Amino acid sequence: MAVALGASSRGTASEALFCLYLGRPLIILGDASTDDVAALRLRESAQTRICALDEPVLAVDRGIADAYAWAAAPDASARAWKRPQSPASAEELVATLLMSRKQPSPRLDIDTTVDESLWDAYVEKCLALECRALP
Repeated sequence: MAVALGASSRGTASEALFCLYLGRPLIILGDASTDDVAALRLRESAQTRICALDEPVLAVDRGIADAYAWAAAPDASARAWKRPQSPASAEELVATLLMSRKQPSPRLDIDTTVDESLWDAYVEKCLALECRALP
């Protein structure tokens, strides 16, 4: 699950788009409009930070290319929420996120992040869990 603070930076836009693509609950906090958090708008911004490879080999590269293609006809969208102004509204936000999660993602062992083959297998598993398995 993810909470993004705004959607205007390229890095936040890319992370938000990939969360949506992977079926992760996502709420964007701040003054973002529905258009600002649309998958196509997030893709436009994300592509200025992370380019898709012409011939991706690793699962993460195939996932990026597929997420960009998916954004043209997404089956998920982000919600824009005002920033919580009280502990009660913050609790409501967290409860909303927790209710929307279908299944837990596999827990990542820190060694996985530094070994390319382990990382690739982890990404492939995440894509498969969200029915985004790559050919």
